[in-house]
Amino acid sequence: MLCIYMYFILNHVFILKKCITDIEVTELEVTDLPSPDHSPIVRSKIAPVRRVKKVPLQTPNFKWKTKGSFRPKEHYFDSSKCGVQKHKFGLNSNSSKLEFFEAFVSEVLLGKVVFETNRYAEQYIQSNEISHQSRDTNVGEMYTFLVTTILMSRNKKLDMKDYWSTDPLLSSPIFRQIISRNRYLLLHQMLHFCNNENQEKGNRLFKLDVVLDEIRTNFKAGMVLFQNIVINESLVLWKGRLSFKQFIKTKRHRFGIKLFVLCDVETDFILDFIIYTGAETKLLPYDANIGISRGVVKTLITSYLNKGYNLYTDNWYTSPILAQREVFMPSTKFDSKLDDSGKFDRKGNLVKKPICVINYNQCMGSIDKTDMLLSSVECVRKTSKWYKKIFFYLIDLSILNTFSAFKTVTGQNMPVANFQLEVIRQLLEKYGGNTYSNPQRKTMYKRSIISIISSAFSNRCKKIRVRKSTKEKIHSLYQKQQKKGYNVYVSRMLCRSVCYTMIRHLPH
Repeated sequence: MLCIYMYFILNHVFILKKCITDIEVTELEVTDLPSPDHSPIVRSKIAPVRRVKKVPLQTPNFKWKTKGSFRPKEHYFDSSKCGVQKHKFGLNSNSSKLEFFEAFVSEVLLGKVVFETNRYAEQYIQSNEISHQSRDTNVGEMYTFLVTTILMSRNKKLDMKDYWSTDPLLSSPIFRQIISRNRYLLLHQMLHFCNNENQEKGNRLFKLDVVLDEIRTNFKAGMVLFQNIVINESLVLWKGRLSFKQFIKTKRHRFGIKLFVLCDVETDFILDFIIYTGAETKLLPYDANIGISRGVVKTLITSYLNKGYNLYTDNWYTSPILAQREVFMPSTKFDSKLDDSGKFDRKGNLVKKPICVINYNQCMGSIDKTDMLLSSVECVRKTSKWYKKIFFYLIDLSILNTFSAFKTVTGQNMPVANFQLEVIRQLLEKYGGNTYSNPQRKTMYKRSIISIISSAFSNRCKKIRVRKSTKEKIHSLYQKQQKKGYNVYVSRMLCRSVCYTMIRHLPH
Protein backbone atom coordinates (compact mmCIF):
# COMPACT_ATOMS: atom_id res chain seq x y z
CA MET A 1 0.00 0.00 0.00
CA LEU A 2 2.86 2.37 0.79
CA CYS A 3 4.46 1.69 -2.59
CA ILE A 4 1.24 2.56 -4.39
CA TYR A 5 0.96 5.83 -2.45
CA MET A 6 4.56 6.88 -3.27
CA TYR A 7 4.01 5.93 -6.89
CA PHE A 8 0.99 8.25 -7.06
CA ILE A 9 2.91 11.17 -5.55
CA LEU A 10 5.93 10.88 -7.81
CA ASN A 11 3.70 10.76 -10.87
CA HIS A 12 2.24 14.18 -9.99
CA VAL A 13 5.32 16.28 -9.41
CA PHE A 14 5.25 19.73 -10.94
CA ILE A 15 6.91 23.06 -10.34
CA LEU A 16 4.96 26.25 -9.59
CA LYS A 17 6.43 29.59 -10.57
CA LYS A 18 4.74 32.32 -8.53
CA CYS A 19 4.42 35.75 -10.07
CA ILE A 20 2.83 38.92 -8.76
CA THR A 21 0.03 39.01 -11.33
CA ASP A 22 -0.25 35.37 -12.39
CA ILE A 23 0.55 31.79 -11.44
CA GLU A 24 2.20 29.82 -14.23
CA VAL A 25 2.49 26.04 -14.25
CA THR A 26 5.41 24.48 -16.14
CA GLU A 27 5.55 20.95 -17.43
CA LEU A 28 7.97 18.40 -16.03
CA GLU A 29 8.57 14.95 -17.43
CA VAL A 30 8.95 12.31 -14.74
CA THR A 31 10.26 8.83 -15.19
CA ASP A 32 7.71 6.56 -13.57
CA LEU A 33 8.81 3.98 -11.08
CA PRO A 34 7.98 0.37 -11.75
CA SER A 35 4.50 -0.48 -10.69
CA PRO A 36 3.89 -3.13 -8.04
CA ASP A 37 2.89 -5.66 -10.74
CA HIS A 38 6.27 -5.12 -12.56
CA SER A 39 4.72 -3.40 -15.59
CA PRO A 40 7.11 -1.71 -18.08
CA ILE A 41 8.30 1.84 -17.50
CA VAL A 42 6.15 4.51 -19.16
CA ARG A 43 7.10 8.15 -19.69
CA SER A 44 4.12 10.46 -18.95
CA LYS A 45 3.59 14.14 -19.59
CA ILE A 46 1.57 16.23 -17.11
CA ALA A 47 -0.83 18.73 -18.67
CA PRO A 48 -0.55 22.31 -17.40
CA VAL A 49 -3.25 23.66 -15.05
CA ARG A 50 -4.95 26.77 -16.38
CA ARG A 51 -5.37 29.68 -14.00
CA VAL A 52 -7.26 32.90 -14.49
CA LYS A 53 -4.92 35.86 -14.54
CA LYS A 54 -5.37 38.18 -11.60
CA VAL A 55 -5.15 41.79 -12.66
CA PRO A 56 -3.76 43.90 -9.79
CA LEU A 57 -5.70 46.94 -8.70
CA GLN A 58 -4.18 50.17 -9.90
CA THR A 59 -4.32 53.39 -7.97
CA PRO A 60 -5.72 56.17 -10.18
CA ASN A 61 -3.35 58.97 -11.11
CA PHE A 62 -4.89 61.86 -9.21
CA LYS A 63 -4.12 65.39 -10.31
CA TRP A 64 -4.66 67.76 -7.42
CA LYS A 65 -5.97 71.20 -8.21
CA THR A 66 -3.50 73.89 -7.18
CA LYS A 67 -5.01 76.96 -8.84
CA GLY A 68 -8.13 78.66 -7.63
CA SER A 69 -10.06 78.03 -4.45
CA PHE A 70 -13.21 75.97 -4.80
CA ARG A 71 -15.86 76.63 -2.17
CA PRO A 72 -18.99 74.47 -2.09
CA LYS A 73 -22.36 76.14 -2.13
CA GLU A 74 -23.96 76.43 1.29
CA HIS A 75 -27.68 75.69 1.18
CA TYR A 76 -30.16 77.24 3.55
CA PHE A 77 -31.44 74.86 6.21
CA ASP A 78 -35.03 75.26 7.43
CA SER A 79 -35.22 74.00 11.02
CA SER A 80 -38.86 74.99 11.60
CA LYS A 81 -40.19 71.54 10.63
CA CYS A 82 -37.56 69.44 12.40
CA GLY A 83 -38.60 66.94 15.02
CA VAL A 84 -41.20 64.22 15.52
CA GLN A 85 -44.16 64.34 13.13
CA LYS A 86 -46.81 64.16 15.83
CA HIS A 87 -49.73 64.91 13.53
CA LYS A 88 -49.09 61.80 11.41
CA PHE A 89 -49.51 59.48 14.39
CA GLY A 90 -51.87 61.53 16.52
CA LEU A 91 -49.29 62.05 19.27
CA ASN A 92 -48.91 64.89 21.76
CA SER A 93 -47.17 65.65 25.03
CA ASN A 94 -49.89 63.75 26.94
CA SER A 95 -49.60 60.56 24.87
CA SER A 96 -48.59 57.40 26.70
CA LYS A 97 -45.43 55.45 26.03
CA LEU A 98 -47.53 52.67 24.53
CA GLU A 99 -49.00 55.05 21.94
CA PHE A 100 -45.50 56.07 20.89
CA PHE A 101 -44.49 52.41 20.60
CA GLU A 102 -47.55 51.51 18.52
CA ALA A 103 -46.68 54.33 16.12
CA PHE A 104 -43.57 52.42 15.00
CA VAL A 105 -44.62 48.81 15.73
CA SER A 106 -48.09 49.30 14.30
CA GLU A 107 -51.04 46.96 13.97
CA VAL A 108 -50.55 47.12 10.20
CA LEU A 109 -47.03 45.73 10.58
CA LEU A 110 -48.05 42.96 12.96
CA GLY A 111 -51.11 42.22 10.82
CA LYS A 112 -48.79 41.35 7.93
CA VAL A 113 -46.64 39.23 10.25
CA VAL A 114 -49.74 37.43 11.55
CA PHE A 115 -50.97 36.73 8.01
CA GLU A 116 -47.66 35.24 6.88
CA THR A 117 -47.24 33.29 10.14
CA ASN A 118 -50.68 31.68 9.77
CA ARG A 119 -50.00 30.84 6.13
CA TYR A 120 -46.64 29.29 6.96
CA ALA A 121 -48.26 27.28 9.78
CA GLU A 122 -50.83 25.87 7.34
CA GLN A 123 -48.11 24.94 4.87
CA TYR A 124 -46.08 23.35 7.66
CA ILE A 125 -49.03 21.32 8.93
CA GLN A 126 -49.79 20.01 5.45
CA SER A 127 -46.22 18.84 4.90
CA ASN A 128 -45.58 17.40 8.38
CA GLU A 129 -47.29 14.77 10.47
CA ILE A 130 -48.29 16.93 13.42
CA SER A 131 -51.52 17.82 15.16
CA HIS A 132 -53.96 19.88 13.10
CA GLN A 133 -55.65 21.31 16.17
CA SER A 134 -53.52 24.43 16.60
CA ARG A 135 -55.44 27.67 16.22
CA ASP A 136 -54.50 30.71 14.15
CA THR A 137 -52.83 33.64 15.84
CA ASN A 138 -53.98 37.27 15.73
CA VAL A 139 -52.60 40.77 16.23
CA GLY A 140 -53.35 40.83 19.96
CA GLU A 141 -51.53 37.57 20.54
CA MET A 142 -48.61 38.76 18.43
CA TYR A 143 -48.26 41.80 20.70
CA THR A 144 -48.31 39.37 23.64
CA PHE A 145 -45.60 37.31 21.97
CA LEU A 146 -43.46 40.41 21.41
CA VAL A 147 -43.86 41.78 24.92
CA THR A 148 -42.87 38.37 26.31
CA THR A 149 -39.75 38.41 24.16
CA ILE A 150 -38.89 41.96 25.23
CA LEU A 151 -39.42 41.05 28.89
CA MET A 152 -36.91 38.22 28.50
CA SER A 153 -34.19 40.84 28.04
CA ARG A 154 -34.76 41.91 31.66
CA ASN A 155 -34.55 38.33 32.97
CA LYS A 156 -31.51 36.62 31.49
CA LYS A 157 -31.66 32.81 31.44
CA LEU A 158 -29.59 30.20 29.65
CA ASP A 159 -32.45 28.27 28.07
CA MET A 160 -35.71 29.69 26.79
CA LYS A 161 -37.71 27.02 28.61
CA ASP A 162 -36.27 28.21 31.93
CA TYR A 163 -38.59 31.23 31.82
CA TRP A 164 -41.51 28.86 32.54
CA SER A 165 -39.59 26.72 35.01
CA THR A 166 -41.20 25.93 38.37
CA ASP A 167 -37.80 25.43 39.99
CA PRO A 168 -37.58 27.91 42.91
CA LEU A 169 -34.09 28.89 41.75
CA LEU A 170 -35.26 29.77 38.23
CA SER A 171 -38.93 30.53 38.63
CA SER A 172 -40.36 33.67 36.99
CA PRO A 173 -44.14 33.39 37.50
CA ILE A 174 -44.93 36.38 35.28
CA PHE A 175 -44.17 34.42 32.10
CA ARG A 176 -46.65 31.68 32.99
CA GLN A 177 -49.27 34.34 33.60
CA ILE A 178 -48.75 36.00 30.22
CA ILE A 179 -48.60 33.03 27.84
CA SER A 180 -48.07 29.30 28.09
CA ARG A 181 -44.69 27.86 27.27
CA ASN A 182 -45.86 25.59 24.46
CA ARG A 183 -47.83 28.38 22.81
CA TYR A 184 -44.86 30.76 22.91
CA LEU A 185 -42.47 28.17 21.49
CA LEU A 186 -44.98 27.33 18.77
CA LEU A 187 -45.33 30.99 17.79
CA HIS A 188 -41.55 31.36 17.81
CA GLN A 189 -41.21 28.32 15.56
CA MET A 190 -43.90 29.42 13.09
CA LEU A 191 -42.92 33.10 13.03
CA HIS A 192 -42.66 34.03 9.36
CA PHE A 193 -42.66 37.11 7.15
CA CYS A 194 -43.11 35.94 3.55
CA ASN A 195 -44.72 33.37 1.28
CA ASN A 196 -42.12 30.72 0.53
CA GLU A 197 -43.96 29.66 -2.62
CA ASN A 198 -43.25 33.03 -4.31
CA GLN A 199 -39.56 33.31 -3.53
CA GLU A 200 -37.58 35.64 -5.80
CA LYS A 201 -34.26 34.48 -7.22
CA GLY A 202 -31.29 36.62 -6.28
CA ASN A 203 -33.12 38.44 -3.48
CA ARG A 204 -31.32 37.51 -0.28
CA LEU A 205 -33.66 39.61 1.85
CA PHE A 206 -36.79 37.98 0.47
CA LYS A 207 -37.62 36.59 3.91
CA LEU A 208 -37.74 40.09 5.41
CA ASP A 209 -38.92 42.40 2.63
CA VAL A 210 -42.42 42.88 4.07
CA VAL A 211 -41.13 43.79 7.53
CA LEU A 212 -38.27 45.95 6.26
CA ASP A 213 -40.50 48.05 4.01
CA GLU A 214 -43.08 48.66 6.74
CA ILE A 215 -40.58 49.54 9.48
CA ARG A 216 -38.53 51.83 7.24
CA THR A 217 -41.72 53.61 6.20
CA ASN A 218 -42.70 54.16 9.84
CA PHE A 219 -39.23 55.46 10.71
CA LYS A 220 -39.17 57.93 7.83
CA ALA A 221 -42.67 59.18 8.56
CA GLY A 222 -41.95 59.64 12.25
CA MET A 223 -39.16 62.22 12.14
CA VAL A 224 -37.82 65.18 10.16
CA LEU A 225 -34.09 65.20 10.81
CA PHE A 226 -32.19 68.04 12.38
CA GLN A 227 -29.24 69.57 10.54
CA ASN A 228 -26.46 67.17 11.59
CA ILE A 229 -26.77 63.58 10.38
CA VAL A 230 -24.33 60.67 10.37
CA ILE A 231 -23.88 57.43 8.41
CA ASN A 232 -22.02 54.54 9.98
CA GLU A 233 -22.09 50.76 10.26
CA SER A 234 -23.82 48.62 12.84
CA LEU A 235 -23.39 44.89 13.32
CA VAL A 236 -25.93 42.28 14.43
CA LEU A 237 -24.19 39.31 16.02
CA TRP A 238 -24.35 36.19 13.85
CA LYS A 239 -21.81 33.37 13.88
CA GLY A 240 -23.75 30.86 11.83
CA ARG A 241 -23.37 30.09 8.15
CA LEU A 242 -24.44 33.02 6.01
CA SER A 243 -23.16 34.18 2.64
CA PHE A 244 -23.12 37.88 3.56
CA LYS A 245 -21.76 37.61 7.10
CA GLN A 246 -19.18 40.33 7.80
CA PHE A 247 -16.22 40.87 10.13
CA ILE A 248 -15.57 44.31 11.65
CA LYS A 249 -12.90 44.18 14.33
CA THR A 250 -13.79 47.60 15.75
CA LYS A 251 -17.37 46.59 16.58
CA ARG A 252 -18.51 44.98 19.79
CA HIS A 253 -19.72 41.74 18.15
CA ARG A 254 -17.10 41.66 15.32
CA PHE A 255 -18.94 38.90 13.39
CA GLY A 256 -22.43 39.35 12.06
CA ILE A 257 -24.82 41.02 9.63
CA LYS A 258 -23.79 44.54 8.69
CA LEU A 259 -26.21 47.43 8.44
CA PHE A 260 -25.56 50.93 7.12
CA VAL A 261 -27.49 53.28 9.38
CA LEU A 262 -28.58 56.90 8.89
CA CYS A 263 -28.95 58.56 12.29
CA ASP A 264 -29.87 62.01 13.59
CA VAL A 265 -27.11 63.40 15.80
CA GLU A 266 -29.27 65.55 18.08
CA THR A 267 -31.95 62.98 18.97
CA ASP A 268 -30.17 59.67 18.16
CA PHE A 269 -33.21 58.80 16.03
CA ILE A 270 -32.51 56.13 13.39
CA LEU A 271 -34.24 57.23 10.22
CA ASP A 272 -33.14 54.65 7.67
CA PHE A 273 -30.87 51.65 7.23
CA ILE A 274 -29.58 49.27 4.57
CA ILE A 275 -28.75 45.61 5.20
CA TYR A 276 -25.52 44.70 3.41
CA THR A 277 -25.86 41.52 1.32
CA GLY A 278 -22.71 41.77 -0.79
CA ALA A 279 -22.95 42.51 -4.50
CA GLU A 280 -26.74 42.15 -4.34
CA THR A 281 -27.23 44.98 -1.84
CA LYS A 282 -30.18 47.12 -2.88
CA LEU A 283 -28.63 50.47 -3.80
CA LEU A 284 -29.23 53.24 -6.27
CA PRO A 285 -26.92 53.27 -9.34
CA TYR A 286 -23.46 54.56 -8.47
CA ASP A 287 -20.04 55.11 -10.02
CA ALA A 288 -18.05 51.88 -9.85
CA ASN A 289 -14.76 53.82 -9.72
CA ILE A 290 -15.68 55.20 -6.30
CA GLY A 291 -17.13 51.95 -4.98
CA ILE A 292 -20.09 50.74 -3.00
CA SER A 293 -19.58 53.41 -0.35
CA ARG A 294 -20.90 56.02 -2.77
CA GLY A 295 -23.95 53.88 -3.46
CA VAL A 296 -24.67 53.61 0.26
CA VAL A 297 -24.46 57.36 0.83
CA LYS A 298 -26.44 58.13 -2.31
CA THR A 299 -29.23 55.72 -1.36
CA LEU A 300 -29.57 56.94 2.22
CA ILE A 301 -29.49 60.71 1.66
CA THR A 302 -31.03 61.17 -1.79
CA SER A 303 -34.09 62.88 -0.36
CA TYR A 304 -31.93 65.21 1.80
CA LEU A 305 -29.66 66.68 -0.87
CA ASN A 306 -29.48 70.45 -1.40
CA LYS A 307 -31.35 71.14 1.84
CA GLY A 308 -28.49 72.28 4.06
CA TYR A 309 -27.82 69.05 5.99
CA ASN A 310 -24.36 68.36 7.41
CA LEU A 311 -23.33 64.75 6.82
CA TYR A 312 -20.64 63.09 8.97
CA THR A 313 -18.90 59.92 7.76
CA ASP A 314 -15.65 58.11 8.41
CA ASN A 315 -12.84 57.41 5.94
CA TRP A 316 -14.63 54.40 4.38
CA TYR A 317 -17.13 56.72 2.69
CA THR A 318 -14.57 59.26 1.44
CA SER A 319 -12.02 59.13 -1.37
CA PRO A 320 -9.69 61.42 -3.35
CA ILE A 321 -12.16 61.29 -6.25
CA LEU A 322 -14.76 62.94 -4.06
CA ALA A 323 -12.34 65.48 -2.64
CA GLN A 324 -10.74 66.44 -5.99
CA ARG A 325 -7.96 68.17 -4.08
CA GLU A 326 -5.99 67.82 -0.86
CA VAL A 327 -8.32 68.71 1.99
CA PHE A 328 -6.83 69.06 5.46
CA MET A 329 -9.85 70.68 7.08
CA PRO A 330 -13.46 71.34 5.93
CA SER A 331 -13.18 75.12 5.84
CA THR A 332 -16.73 75.42 4.53
CA LYS A 333 -18.05 74.71 8.01
CA PHE A 334 -15.13 75.38 10.39
CA ASP A 335 -12.14 77.66 10.69
CA SER A 336 -8.61 76.88 11.83
CA LYS A 337 -9.09 77.84 15.48
CA LEU A 338 -8.28 75.49 18.35
CA ASP A 339 -10.54 74.74 21.27
CA ASP A 340 -10.25 72.94 24.60
CA SER A 341 -10.84 69.23 24.28
CA GLY A 342 -11.56 68.71 27.97
CA LYS A 343 -8.56 66.38 28.37
CA PHE A 344 -5.16 66.87 29.99
CA ASP A 345 -1.74 65.54 29.06
CA ARG A 346 0.76 63.92 31.45
CA LYS A 347 2.05 67.31 32.58
CA GLY A 348 -1.42 68.56 33.46
CA ASN A 349 -1.73 70.90 30.51
CA LEU A 350 -5.09 71.24 28.79
CA VAL A 351 -5.07 69.58 25.38
CA LYS A 352 -6.33 71.72 22.52
CA LYS A 353 -7.76 70.38 19.27
CA PRO A 354 -9.12 71.92 16.07
CA ILE A 355 -12.82 72.69 16.29
CA CYS A 356 -13.57 70.41 13.34
CA VAL A 357 -11.95 67.44 15.12
CA ILE A 358 -13.93 68.05 18.32
CA ASN A 359 -17.16 68.38 16.37
CA TYR A 360 -16.43 65.25 14.35
CA ASN A 361 -15.79 63.16 17.46
CA GLN A 362 -19.02 64.36 19.04
CA CYS A 363 -21.16 63.58 15.99
CA MET A 364 -19.63 60.31 14.77
CA GLY A 365 -20.38 58.55 18.03
CA SER A 366 -24.15 58.52 17.50
CA ILE A 367 -24.33 55.03 15.95
CA ASP A 368 -22.02 53.58 18.58
CA LYS A 369 -24.15 55.26 21.23
CA THR A 370 -27.28 53.52 19.96
CA ASP A 371 -25.44 50.19 20.00
CA MET A 372 -24.39 50.89 23.59
CA LEU A 373 -27.98 51.71 24.62
CA LEU A 374 -29.28 48.52 23.02
CA SER A 375 -26.59 46.30 24.50
CA SER A 376 -28.23 46.23 27.93
CA VAL A 377 -31.89 45.92 26.89
CA GLU A 378 -31.82 44.10 23.53
CA CYS A 379 -34.32 41.28 23.12
CA VAL A 380 -32.29 39.55 20.39
CA ARG A 381 -31.64 35.92 21.29
CA LYS A 382 -29.67 33.14 19.69
CA THR A 383 -31.77 31.48 17.01
CA SER A 384 -31.22 29.15 14.07
CA LYS A 385 -32.85 31.54 11.58
CA TRP A 386 -30.98 34.73 10.76
CA TYR A 387 -34.09 36.57 9.55
CA LYS A 388 -35.81 36.06 12.91
CA LYS A 389 -32.82 37.60 14.65
CA ILE A 390 -32.98 40.61 12.33
CA PHE A 391 -36.70 40.96 13.10
CA PHE A 392 -36.08 41.14 16.84
CA TYR A 393 -33.23 43.58 16.22
CA LEU A 394 -35.68 45.81 14.33
CA ILE A 395 -38.01 45.64 17.33
CA ASP A 396 -35.11 46.88 19.47
CA LEU A 397 -34.52 49.75 17.04
CA SER A 398 -38.22 50.57 17.23
CA ILE A 399 -38.04 50.79 21.02
CA LEU A 400 -34.99 53.04 20.74
CA ASN A 401 -36.79 55.32 18.27
CA THR A 402 -39.83 55.31 20.55
CA PHE A 403 -37.57 56.45 23.38
CA SER A 404 -36.08 59.25 21.25
CA ALA A 405 -39.48 60.42 20.02
CA PHE A 406 -40.93 60.37 23.54
CA LYS A 407 -38.09 62.53 24.89
CA THR A 408 -38.37 64.99 22.00
CA VAL A 409 -42.15 65.46 22.29
CA THR A 410 -42.69 65.38 26.06
CA GLY A 411 -39.35 66.72 27.26
CA GLN A 412 -39.17 63.94 29.86
CA ASN A 413 -35.78 62.30 30.26
CA MET A 414 -35.19 58.91 31.84
CA PRO A 415 -32.87 55.92 31.38
CA VAL A 416 -33.76 53.80 28.37
CA ALA A 417 -34.05 50.72 30.63
CA ASN A 418 -36.77 52.38 32.72
CA PHE A 419 -38.56 53.51 29.58
CA GLN A 420 -38.50 49.98 28.17
CA LEU A 421 -39.90 48.62 31.42
CA GLU A 422 -42.82 51.07 31.28
CA VAL A 423 -43.54 50.07 27.68
CA ILE A 424 -43.57 46.42 28.77
CA ARG A 425 -45.94 47.21 31.63
CA GLN A 426 -48.40 49.08 29.40
CA LEU A 427 -48.25 46.39 26.72
CA LEU A 428 -49.08 43.74 29.32
CA GLU A 429 -52.02 45.75 30.60
CA LYS A 430 -53.46 45.93 27.08
CA TYR A 431 -52.38 42.66 25.45
CA GLY A 432 -51.18 40.57 28.38
CA GLY A 433 -53.67 37.76 27.88
CA ASN A 434 -56.63 36.58 29.92
CA THR A 435 -54.70 35.51 32.99
CA TYR A 436 -52.65 38.68 33.37
CA SER A 437 -55.42 41.21 32.73
CA ASN A 438 -58.39 39.41 34.34
CA PRO A 439 -57.78 36.19 36.31
CA GLN A 440 -61.53 35.42 36.47
CA ARG A 441 -62.08 35.73 32.73
CA LYS A 442 -60.52 32.38 31.83
CA THR A 443 -62.64 30.45 34.36
CA MET A 444 -65.85 32.13 33.18
CA TYR A 445 -64.99 31.32 29.57
CA LYS A 446 -64.45 27.62 30.38
CA ARG A 447 -67.79 27.44 32.19
CA SER A 448 -69.62 28.91 29.22
CA ILE A 449 -68.00 26.36 26.89
CA ILE A 450 -69.03 23.48 29.15
CA SER A 451 -72.63 24.68 29.22
CA ILE A 452 -72.74 24.94 25.41
CA ILE A 453 -71.32 21.44 24.97
CA SER A 454 -73.70 20.01 27.55
CA SER A 455 -76.72 21.35 25.67
CA ALA A 456 -75.42 20.22 22.28
CA PHE A 457 -74.43 16.69 23.30
CA SER A 458 -76.81 16.02 26.19
CA ASN A 459 -78.01 12.76 24.64
CA ARG A 460 -74.50 11.27 24.42
CA CYS A 461 -72.59 13.00 27.20
CA LYS A 462 -71.69 11.49 30.51
CA LYS A 463 -71.84 13.65 33.62
CA ILE A 464 -68.94 15.96 34.16
CA ARG A 465 -66.25 14.21 36.16
CA VAL A 466 -63.40 15.75 38.15
CA ARG A 467 -59.78 14.94 37.33
CA LYS A 468 -58.01 13.95 40.54
CA SER A 469 -54.64 15.49 39.68
CA THR A 470 -55.75 19.02 38.80
CA LYS A 471 -59.36 19.04 40.12
CA GLU A 472 -60.37 20.15 36.61
CA LYS A 473 -63.83 19.32 35.32
CA ILE A 474 -63.66 17.12 32.23
CA HIS A 475 -66.56 16.52 29.86
CA SER A 476 -66.54 12.99 28.46
CA LEU A 477 -68.31 11.69 25.38
CA TYR A 478 -69.17 8.02 25.10
CA GLN A 479 -69.58 6.39 21.70
CA LYS A 480 -71.12 3.02 21.10
CA GLN A 481 -69.11 0.67 18.89
CA GLN A 482 -69.77 -2.86 17.68
CA LYS A 483 -66.97 -5.33 18.34
CA LYS A 484 -67.22 -9.12 18.00
CA GLY A 485 -70.90 -9.34 18.76
CA TYR A 486 -71.03 -7.18 21.86
CA ASN A 487 -71.22 -3.48 22.59
CA VAL A 488 -68.11 -1.52 23.64
CA TYR A 489 -68.33 2.01 25.03
CA VAL A 490 -65.29 4.13 24.23
CA SER A 491 -64.71 7.28 26.26
CA ARG A 492 -62.73 10.28 25.03
CA MET A 493 -62.37 13.79 26.40
CA LEU A 494 -64.16 16.47 24.45
CA CYS A 495 -61.33 18.95 25.00
CA ARG A 496 -59.21 16.86 22.62
CA SER A 497 -61.81 16.32 19.93
CA VAL A 498 -65.26 17.88 19.65
CA CYS A 499 -64.65 20.49 22.34
CA TYR A 500 -61.69 21.97 20.46
CA THR A 501 -63.64 22.19 17.20
CA MET A 502 -66.54 23.99 18.88
CA ILE A 503 -64.27 26.40 20.74
CA ARG A 504 -62.48 27.31 17.54
CA HIS A 505 -65.73 28.34 15.82
CA LEU A 506 -67.18 30.24 18.76
CA PRO A 507 -67.44 34.04 18.34
CA HIS A 508 -64.81 35.96 20.35
